[in-house]
Order: sequence, then structure tokens, then C-alpha cells
Amino acid sequence: MKKLNETGSRSGFKLNGVENAQRGLLCENLLTSLGIDFDFGKGKLIMRTEKLLASLLCSVTLAIGITTQAFGEFQHARFSAKFSLLDVAGKPVTESILQGKLTLVYFGYTSCLMQCPPSWITLDGVKTGLGDKSDQVSVLFISLDPQRDSVEVIAEWQKSWPQITALTGSNDQIHEVADNFHVFYAKKPKHAVPFAMKDMKRIREMYQGDDRIKWDKTKPENYYMVDHTTQTFLLGRNGEYLTHFELEEDVETVLKVIQDYL
Repeated sequence: MKKLNETGSRSGFKLNGVENAQRGLLCENLLTSLGIDFDFGKGKLIMRTEKLLASLLCSVTLAIGITTQAFGEFQHARFSAKFSLLDVAGKPVTESILQGKLTLVYFGYTSCLMQCPPSWITLDGVKTGLGDKSDQVSVLFISLDPQRDSVEVIAEWQKSWPQITALTGSNDQIHEVADNFHVFYAKKPKHAVPFAMKDMKRIREMYQGDDRIKWDKTKPENYYMVDHTTQTFLLGRNGEYLTHFELEEDVETVLKVIQDYL
């Protein structure tokens, strides 16, 4: 079983092959440990400068002989599924809900119209595809947009996706869970939105007619996007990391992997 697809990419690293993808993940984690993040809203010049710095740091790191095996141990040692969030009823929820079941966890936000809809559809399809085993697998959607995704908003969202449990929280709570899962997220300002319109149009056309996918434009003064990690995590029955799936992974692939753990 491969834990990365053949064209893995994380945090701007475009890589070919599983080994290179693992190296890219190593770089991402090491840069995060050094406190280096990418702000995609600052413009191309700064993006290029930061990526150059990232590439130089990664080259030095990999040159001193840190292996991908060492990375695996490093990654799993730092991963934590600990969280304290709110469900659609406003009730506190902790990592205790992970006990006894496999859990798929995806991070995004309800007004997302790029990366999120394909992942929601896949997760919903996985729950359906599990049939009589669906009660052995939980699916969580954790919002990375606490400013807009209030309890009331995620409750309305979950009406369209009843097989997925939506969670939100305060800024501090979301920061904590994202940090524990090593998930990146950053608000993208309004002036950066036009650059994403092509992908938005593609998603709209791909899922045209699916009433579950909504894009709230009723408050344009509050409109912004959130860049975020797009992988879906698979956790074991004690909340431990098992593997993850890349963006737009097909339902059949996810089901096949899950079956190995049931």
C-alpha cells in the first residue's frame, strides 16, 4: 500500500515518485518546525523568494543524509489527534469520539468551492460504499474558518452531508487541532481571489446540478478564501495516524485501503 500517490505535492513542492513525495513531506515538516510558513497572498515575487529559501533549506537537509525512513518516524512521533471542538449542536467534542472506530478526517471550510467539494463527495461516497460496515468508520469535517463557520453555519452545511460530522471552534481551538495534525491554513485576501476563478469554474461545471454544493456570496464584503492542506487523514481505532489520501482520490481507492484495516 502506498501512503502517497505517484504525483504527490505538498506546500508548493511539485514532485514525481513516492520517494520524492516523501522527501517533500520531510521538507514541509522541517520548515514548519523552524517556524517558516508560506503566505500565498503576498504576491508572486515573495512566493518565489520563500520557495527559493525553502528549496535551499531542503537541499541542505537532504544532503546531510536524513532518510525517508527517519522522516516516517519523525512524522508519526509528532502527529497528535488531540482536539477540543464544537459539534453542530454547540456541544464540546474531544478526541474521545475517535475511540473504537476508524476515522477519516478532512480539513476545509463550508464556503470552499475549490478543493473541498470533491473531497466531500468522495467521503460521502466512501460511507455509502462501506454498506453494512459503515458504522465502523466515522467521517469528520473540521472547519479552518472559525470566523464564518459558526455552529449555526456548520449545522446548515451538515443537512446536505448527513454522513459527515462537521466540527468548528474558536480561533485558538482551530489553531490547536491544525497544529496537532500538521495542517496548513492561511486566509487569502480578496485581491488574490481572481487568480482562483478558473478552478472555481471547473468545480462548478464538474458538479453542476449537485444541490449539496453551495457558495455563499450574499456578503461580498466578508468574502475571502482559505488556502489549506487538502489531504484526508485515516486514523486508527485509538486515534493514531494510519495513512492519508491525496486530493480527489477516487472512492474505490479509499475503500480498498480502509478494507485492509477493518
